[in-house]
Amino acid sequence: MGDLVGLFFVLLLLAWVAGAIWFFRGPARAADRHLDVALAAIADERDRILFRRMYQTRQPRSVVLAWILTTVLSPTISYVYQREWPKAVIALLTLQGFGIWWLVSIFTMPTEVMRHNKRLIDDAFTELQLVRT
Repeated sequence: MGDLVGLFFVLLLLAWVAGAIWFFRGPARAADRHLDVALAAIADERDRILFRRMYQTRQPRSVVLAWILTTVLSPTISYVYQREWPKAVIALLTLQGFGIWWLVSIFTMPTEVMRHNKRLIDDAFTELQLVRT
């Protein structure tokens, strides 16, 4: 029994390291690149300032914080941070899918947060275009 517990923790550590390597190579920077592209499309500096305010009022989530919450605590805490209440309740009731959600979330959480922030950027850009017309 002790060998299985040790093996579980070794596999968990390896999954965490693999998730960290994958995370810092892609999704952590993708939303920032999307924001830079949106800002480059805006010519006027006042419109850029207004766009940044519109984006910040939508309360974008930190990809780094969500990933740390997932890997260190649990996906449930990360879902609460993202205000995804149905996922948080299901994860809590199923005990993180008996641990499977936790391993899967190490890899999927950054992408979920990145997509959420990209939607916020697109919404802010659309709102800016409506305000300026």
